Amino acid sequence: MITMKQAVQLARFDKKIRSKVALELQASWPVPLRARAKLQIGFFYYARWGPPPAQVDELYPPSWWAVISSDDGALLTLERRKPGDYGLAGPPDKPFAEHAFPSSWTPVLVRQMSDEVLSLLDTLSITWLSATTTDSPGVKVKKVRFNKLFPELAAPPMLVCYRAVSPEFYEWVGLR
Repeated sequence: MITMKQAVQLARFDKKIRSKVALELQASWPVPLRARAKLQIGFFYYARWGPPPAQVDELYPPSWWAVISSDDGALLTLERRKPGDYGLAGPPDKPFAEHAFPSSWTPVLVRQMSDEVLSLLDTLSITWLSATTTDSPGVKVKKVRFNKLFPELAAPPMLVCYRAVSPEFYEWVGLR
């Protein structure tokens, strides 16, 4: 089974994906998906643009969707999508929101937060796949931590997209 960190590397650099999806499009965070009791990992691709000296980026609707196997990282799906598939209204070529990360964030802090979110996704996605009706205290703590970190790193305007493509996971984890 591949880790979420490995999945991110595939989403960013896989030759099959990048032969169709422009390098300028940013890959989302890994999106846990359940397919026939197996874990798959989805990614959407979107533009985030703020030419210097802009301090705020414009966020464009995602336009591509990829799904990879958590077993071996094989590309299962790569297709164009419309804004409505991500819970967004409006044209695909116009920004739907603006976002700026805090100016106090350093590259080291972002790397630490990113590593923690990916580690939480590793654990939570497996737990979700075999979800029981009651969460252990440890799972509850991980959900709370994920719900604090993930919205900060994923950019709040993008959360609607994550919830649209994997509503079961984000409802289970408590991200509203």
